Formats: sequence, structure tokens, C-alpha cells
Amino acid sequence: MPAEVPQEDRSESLPGPPAAPVENTATFRDSLEQWAQRTPLAAPALGLTGGIAANEWLSWPAWLVIAAVAGGLVGLALARRGFLLGSLCVGVAAIGAGAGLHEALVRRLPADHLARLVGEQRLLVRLRGTVATTPIVSSPPPAPFKHWLANVRHTRFLMTCAAVETGEGWQRVGGLAQVKVGEPLLSLRAGQRVEVAGWLYRIPPPANPGQFDWARRQARRGVFVGLSCEHADALRVLPADGSLSWTKAVDRLRRWARACMLGGVLPDDPGAASLVEGIMLGQRSRIDRQINQAFIRTGTSHYLAVSGSHVTLLALSLWGVASFVGVSQRRTAAFVMAVILFFGLIFEPQAPAIRAVIITVTFCLSVIFRRPVAAGNWIALSAVIILSVRPQELFEPGFQLSFGVLLGIVLLHRPIRGLIDRWLLRVDPLVRELSEPAEPRHWSLDLFKRLGDWTLWTLCASLAAWIVAEPLCAYHFQRVSLWSWLATLLLFPLVCLTTWSALLKGGVSLVLPTAGLLLGPLLAGPTVALRWAAMKLSALPTVSWEVAAPSAGWVIVYYVLLALLLLRRRFPLVNWPTAGCLLALLMGVGLRFLPLPHQDNTLRIRVLAVGDGCATLIGLPNGRNLLYDAGSMAGFSEGASVVVPALRYDGIRRLDQALVSHPNLDHYSAVPTVHAAAGIARLTLNEHFQPLSESRATAKEFLSAMRVRGVRLRTVRAGDTLENTGAVRCDVLWPPSYEQAPDLSINDASTVLRIEYAGARILMCGDIGEAAQRRLLESGADLRA
Repeated sequence: MPAEVPQEDRSESLPGPPAAPVENTATFRDSLEQWAQRTPLAAPALGLTGGIAANEWLSWPAWLVIAAVAGGLVGLALARRGFLLGSLCVGVAAIGAGAGLHEALVRRLPADHLARLVGEQRLLVRLRGTVATTPIVSSPPPAPFKHWLANVRHTRFLMTCAAVETGEGWQRVGGLAQVKVGEPLLSLRAGQRVEVAGWLYRIPPPANPGQFDWARRQARRGVFVGLSCEHADALRVLPADGSLSWTKAVDRLRRWARACMLGGVLPDDPGAASLVEGIMLGQRSRIDRQINQAFIRTGTSHYLAVSGSHVTLLALSLWGVASFVGVSQRRTAAFVMAVILFFGLIFEPQAPAIRAVIITVTFCLSVIFRRPVAAGNWIALSAVIILSVRPQELFEPGFQLSFGVLLGIVLLHRPIRGLIDRWLLRVDPLVRELSEPAEPRHWSLDLFKRLGDWTLWTLCASLAAWIVAEPLCAYHFQRVSLWSWLATLLLFPLVCLTTWSALLKGGVSLVLPTAGLLLGPLLAGPTVALRWAAMKLSALPTVSWEVAAPSAGWVIVYYVLLALLLLRRRFPLVNWPTAGCLLALLMGVGLRFLPLPHQDNTLRIRVLAVGDGCATLIGLPNGRNLLYDAGSMAGFSEGASVVVPALRYDGIRRLDQALVSHPNLDHYSAVPTVHAAAGIARLTLNEHFQPLSESRATAKEFLSAMRVRGVRLRTVRAGDTLENTGAVRCDVLWPPSYEQAPDLSINDASTVLRIEYAGARILMCGDIGEAAQRRLLESGADLRA
């Protein structure tokens, strides 16, 4: 952060309990007293956080909120002994305030909220309102066989609702709605007033285990309902009232900044251009999906959104240039603050960017008014501001990662540096400081030392961020990246070059548009190099793993142990070796790198909701797992979004067998994705599958892909029994051999499987029709189930 700029007359105040003094005579209470005095805003920040979390867990009645706030304020007025008691009273009042804010803004909907109109059944309505966010035109996510499906582009945006018509006349409403139009709307802009006809619905919770909960995610953003329509003609732009709203002004500013930075840059490579847009403007949704996945796999996706590192890099760059040309510190601070505030308008309003802007502005103000640096207070102030406006941000991954990583860097950087000095460099930190030469060194030696110190500082910061971020990444995204700290370090120079080039091009384009176009290759070079490096790193083996999400309790215990590790001077029983072993053990158990197969004498069958298709997971008592069909005709990747999360939820690392009933796309389209994520030991097909696949290009492509990936194929027919199923008997009842029934249609050639265990029977029938059912009855097979 710019707080690292040398200040001769300032002393930095860091968050967290301070280190013990040289003379170990101060009590733990004295240390807390000193910390409370140096970071007075920590108490309201922690209290606000605790109140919001408590109200999310259990709704608070109004009397309890009032009692907490009043009790804290009365205690503050009566407190006479020390600063610590006053801070505790402020914290109690903040707890009540946080619970009250969360109750009023999140838990309780206004009487005119749009969500009150719709229940479990969707409702056909006409809705009027204002486009609240920049409309995003996108295609369905990548999936196997996507090139055989209709590539329907759709438009989505948030809409601030004003009125609704349900057949009984227009009535005023409020709230936000998530709008999705089944066609691209390229001319739609944020701030426009629109009228949309479509189906209004409550955003549904996940229908499958392990699936991402979009309903909870959107509810925490204040969005409870969605509106969908098939055609662009269902949306009508209403006449403008002539005024320039804040949303319109910000949208125009963002489009102007995008044109300045990206004009003439990689016109034939929209993927690389989208990378610049994500880094500089926070437009994460515009980034090419392959690039986005590469950064996710390497654990460096924070580079693709405007985070604290971006704002810090921008501020430090501007500060360095202004200092180099001889501008005074106070004028430099004013200039940096103005530029950061301007960029704060064009960034997407996400918690990491807002936090970084607040901290940078407060730093600049401290320089202008000659106030001492207080990093802990700035962090607490940014948390108070964000949570006061949007209390639900506390539960967003961006908020938790942003503040957690920043605190981790501040609190863990020095201990990690000490460990590196002692264990790797074999240098005592005190000896290193005392060995500094008194006389100035040659500029080349000084430059070499500065580069070494900078590299070591960045390494320590990357390690600190990794220690703090990995449990949250596992909890929110079900992924861990063991080498994300190294990837962050390796990609950082290219991110810096891309940022500096974009700033230079944007600044020149602002003054001389033609000259700005000539600088396009200057920005294209580091951008293409950054993309290439990210793609290469993501292709390395073991760069990341998908894991089952640990429980919230495990995450809390992890951070409690980490806090005790930082407080080891006050708790002699907690030292580096013991706490480190506890952390490693906790991480290994919590992330379930090696989950044991279930062997609880139960047969589990999960029929997953995949839309127009079929996917069934069968867990056998002996720990083996089968998959009966996995596919859908929907335009999303059901393998990645439904089947794989269900496998992770059950702790399944590998499927022993996948049985595809017949060669229709909606029964096997997800199988390649499942194999890539979890692995399939054997693919089981009936004798009719390959002959019927000769006339279907998608089926031939599927078989070829599975052979190339080394999956063993097995062919079955009526009368066969699946092997290695333990006490469960899995009999194939249909179809007969191809020679006996060569005239079966694709659906009637579906594999019928009878599963029998502990006196219970279940039939898996695929898509057999009336003709196959009649012949199956005539065959004399035991169909009781």
C-alpha cells in the first residue's frame, strides 16, 4: 500500500495485538490497552462484523438490538478506567448496530418489494424499471459437444424495479430483479428505463448436492427474483426523461475509459483485450473463459478483478512518477487521491476495490494534513464503511479474501521473513541490520540490493496471502492451489507491465487520441505474454485440486489456531513447531485430500436434476461407485456444474464404472467432463450402442474421445451381471444381443438395469418406449421392483 512510502516523522500502527516489549513485564491486558489506543476503529469494525454474523445465524428482535446499542453507549459514558473498557463498550454497541442493519437491510423485505408478488409458481408480468448494471452479452459455458448445440447468446443485467403489471393494472414496486433475455441486446445501456415482459420467478435454491447456491449468493446482494424472456422484442426501451442519472454518467465514463485503454489493441484477439479489461476495469464477466479458467487453476484469479493490489500498484506508480519529477509530497498525495477517486468511479463496485480506494484516500489525507500513518485504523475504517452500506458483503468471498489477505500480509510478513532469514539464509535479522555499511555503496550494488529486498518482500507477502487465502478458497470454491504463491510471484512482473502500459496508453489517448492508437502494440506485448504465462502455468500437473468444501467450523478453527500462533509470545505453550503441525494436520483433514470410500452397508442412489437429460450416481456398500448416464440437452455444462460437485460432496475421487444406456446426447454429454475431473475406470455399453452410433456424429465423437483417453470399454447384453458390486446384484435385463434384435430404435435399445440389495429392487430403464416394454414383459424377466 502507499503506506510503505518512507515518512521520517511517522510511525506505522498495525492491526492486531502488538508484540511483547523487550522487558517482558507488561501484562496481556496492557498489550490490549495499547492496541486499543493505537487502533480505536478496530472495536467498531469487529463489533459490526460480529453483529452481522450473529444476525445471519439467528434473527434478533428489535428490543435486543436496542438493548445492545443502548447498553454499549451507556457503558461508554460511564467508563472511567482506561481506553480498553471504552473500546469494549463501543464494540458492544457496534454488535447491536450490525445486527440491526442486517435485520433491516437483508432479512426484512419492504412491503412493496417485488419478491412479495411471486411464490413457488412463476408469474407472467410486465415490469418497468431502470437498468442498474452494464448489460452482459454472453454465450453458454464451454462443454463437450457444445459445437453440436445451438450457440444461443443471451443478455443479462440487474434492474431496479419501479412498477409491475400482472393483469390487474400497474402497481408500484421496489427491489432488484435479475433479468435474462434469450437474445443479444448490444445497444442496451446502464441507466436506461425499460419495460420487459416475461416470467417472474423466485431464484431457486440448488437442486443437487454440492451445487453452487446462486439463490443465497444473489440474496446477499439484495436480489431475490429473476425475470426471463425468450426474445429481444419482449424488452422495450422507454423514452428518456432528459436527466443524466448517476448510473448513466458512470456507464458513459466506463465506456470512455475502455475506449481510451483498448482502442486499437489486439483487434483480432478479443481474448487478450478482455484480459486488459478485467485487470484495469474489473470487468471479470467479459474475460475469455479459457483465460479465466487458467487464472483460477493457478490460484491467481485475484489479478482478474480490481483488487487491493491493483489500486496499490496504481497509487505507487503515480507516487513514484510524481516524486521523480520533484513534486512535493503533499501535492503528490492530492494528485494520487484525485486519480484513485476517478478510477474508483470506473471500477466495478466490489469490496476489494472499495477497500483499497478508502485506504489509499485516507493515506493521502494523512500526508496532506500531516497526520501519523495508522494502517490498522484505515483497514478498520474501510470495513466499517462497506458493512454499514452493504452488511451482506461480510459473507462474500471477495470481502473475506480481500480483508483476510491484507491482514495476513500485515501480520505474517515479518514472521515469515524471520523464518527465511534464519532457516534458509542462515542470517540473524539483527546481525543483517547491523552489518549495513555506513558509507554509500555503488549505485549498481544498491540497485541489486533493492531488487533482492523487493523480491524477498514479495515472496513473503505471497506466502502470507497463501496461508490466509487457501482455507477460504477451499470453502467457497472447492479448490486449493499449492503453488498459487509461486504463480502470484511469477505473474506479478507481467501484471505490472500490463497495468503500466494500459495507464500510459489511456493517458496519451486522453490528450492525443491518434498517438494513443500507436501505443497499442506497447500494451499488446505484456498482455499476450501474461496470457501465455498463465496458460502454461495452468497446464502444469498438480497446480491445483478440486476438493470437497470443508465445514465453516473447520475454517474458524484454522484461523483461531493461526491467531494463537501470532500470539505465541503471550501463550508459551503455543510455539511455531506445535502450531505449525496443528495447522498442517487441520488442513489435511479438513480438505479431505484422501477421502475414504463409504462402507456403511447402505446403497445410495442419487438421481441428479440435469434438466432435459439423465444422470444417476450409485454408491455401493463396498465403497465402489457407478454412474448410470450423465448428460443433458441444456445449454450448460452439466458435468462441471452438477455431476462433479455431487461427486465432491460425497467425497468420490474416482468412478469405478460408467454405464451409458443408449447413444442419445442427453445421456452421455457430461461423461467426458466427469472423466476429466474424477476419472472413470471402465465404460459399459450394450451391444447396440456402437452399431447405432454409426449414424450419429456425436456418438462417434464420444466413443473416439473415450478411447483416446484410455478408458476401458465393456459390452453387455441381457443376462449379464455387473462385476465387483459386492452384496449388490446388478443384472442387465435389456436389450438382448444385437443379432437377436437388430431392429431396435435408439430409445428402445436402452440398457435396463435391475439393482437388488437387502430385499429391495430398483429398475433403471433409460428411455425405453412401449415396444421395448412389451417385448421385455414377454421375455419373462423378473421386473418386480
